[in-house]
Amino acid sequence: MASRSKKPNPPPADNQPPVIPDGSAAAGGVAMVDELGIPKVGVKPAPKAQQVIAPSDLAPDMQAVEAMSERFKYWVGIHPDCPVERIGAAGLTFQKVNELLVPDAEGKTQRVPVIGGIANIDRETMLRLTKVLPRIVIRFLDDPDEHEEPGTGLNVGDAFKNKRRGQLITIPKPGDKRRKYYPQPNDRPAINWMFMQLCADQDAGSRGTTFPESIAKTGLAWHGDPLDL
Repeated sequence: MASRSKKPNPPPADNQPPVIPDGSAAAGGVAMVDELGIPKVGVKPAPKAQQVIAPSDLAPDMQAVEAMSERFKYWVGIHPDCPVERIGAAGLTFQKVNELLVPDAEGKTQRVPVIGGIANIDRETMLRLTKVLPRIVIRFLDDPDEHEEPGTGLNVGDAFKNKRRGQLITIPKPGDKRRKYYPQPNDRPAINWMFMQLCADQDAGSRGTTFPESIAKTGLAWHGDPLDL
């Protein structure tokens, strides 16, 4: 009796995973087919060789972090004859007077007025200041001789009480077509009234008892690594 020829293996069904050659036992993995060439169901290929990330790549570079996070405490504010109460620039608030909450001998909280405020300024903030300050102006709404003491018709009293009226204007960035700036004779740089001074006490911050010179006279003093202006 003649022997019957062996039928070829049937093709894998649609719901069976494809055969992955790299998963063969000869390749060092798990065989994906049996001895008859029929795919095994539910068998996953061997995992690839693991990749180890070195500990040195996971630890922070403290020298680089220290250079990026370098910052100093500054005493910032504006002079009392400024026509506005505060000026915002580069995320900082320059103001005339602030209040500290100080407990007295009886334990009650007292509000003590102080000049300006204390700000932590890093190199990025200082760089933003160098870009934004040249674009801030104060536009006076009256001339020096037009301001009168109420009810007298005379320009008397000190500048703090009888300061000229004005408003802040930010000059648009170059290329900004949405806004226009038209200079007026009464426009003045805001730095004429703003001050920024490095605190002598860098731990807690410190203020003076009198208003210091304006940025228009002192410029901006940065005490870290040189800025890329």
